[in-house]
Amino acid sequence: AAAAGIVDFASNRHASVNDSYAWGSGTKPLTGASILKLVSEGAFGLESPIAPLVDPILLNMSRQDPTQSFKSLGDLWGQSNIIDITVGQMLNMTSGIPDFDTAKGHGSTMSDSLRSELFSHPHKAFTPVELMSLPWVAQNFQPCIDTAPYWHKCYSSTNFVILGLLLAKRTEWREFAQSAFLPPSLRHKLRF
Repeated sequence: AAAAGIVDFASNRHASVNDSYAWGSGTKPLTGASILKLVSEGAFGLESPIAPLVDPILLNMSRQDPTQSFKSLGDLWGQSNIIDITVGQMLNMTSGIPDFDTAKGHGSTMSDSLRSELFSHPHKAFTPVELMSLPWVAQNFQPCIDTAPYWHKCYSSTNFVILGLLLAKRTEWREFAQSAFLPPSLRHKLRF
């Protein structure tokens, strides 16, 4: 194991092999590759609608957690909005599902409550339900306009939260080991 760099400039503390770091978007390539692996195995296709694949998972999660306020993607963003969204659109960021990671402020303040929470509680793991329930995500579907001059205006980390649920379909999401999709030499070196 190795560590390098300064992790706290105020105290000049150097990195340690025991430090933890948020994966953030670093998991997207693993999730995408894992989804494509399942596509190549015939589990579903890139043109398969995402709702019928994920809605049973969300329904099951809602039965286990009575505080969850939705049972389907349609409950979150309207059935007419999500009915034609495909696995491929989720992967290439053209679904229109809002990004939990773009809080620009809400209400009368321009604060980013997600960032405040992340920095206040760096070891807290947000559940998919918490991320999809954020006020700027739930009920805020906007069709994707992925044509010039609006290229890449549809980026959404929420897409990959939903794809992660699809990966975990055969097990409870908290127990899903994404490291199983890594090369064998890395499986015990990375934690998710």
